[in-house]
Amino acid sequence: MILTKGSGNSLRFFASAVIGLAFSPFVFTGSTHAAEASTVVTSGSVIIVDGKSHRLYGIRAPKPGDTCQLRGKQRDCGILSRAGLMDLTAGARVVCNAAPGGLAGSRCLSDGYDLTEGMIHTGWAQVLSDAPPRLHTLMKTAKAKKRGLWHD
Repeated sequence: MILTKGSGNSLRFFASAVIGLAFSPFVFTGSTHAAEASTVVTSGSVIIVDGKSHRLYGIRAPKPGDTCQLRGKQRDCGILSRAGLMDLTAGARVVCNAAPGGLAGSRCLSDGYDLTEGMIHTGWAQVLSDAPPRLHTLMKTAKAKKRGLWHD
């Protein structure tokens, strides 16, 4: 850095800003979004939010250890499905409530995005027979586009 005459005030301001940042809680704690810290994905259809376990309504996702054929190889599709749900919740505020229409499970939203629909859209979950028609339509599209579990 080249200092020129009259830059003393600028240098003092810069130094105080650096010192202020060094002692801020953000720098030391590595602060993250509050919802991220209280959300744990245990499988492709189960999520723990603020200590309470929720099963996503209308779907069945492979559990860790469940295998499937993808691209000609045996894969742990439970791990892949769980990673899919982790992607949909990363850094987001997750809120879960009772499922619509008296269905079993919970409707969970990740920054307003329905996680059940997201898991079906990405192909990492299957729709249960009693799920709403919209979810069946999403699964047909995911199959046609060969997403997730439906990939050859």
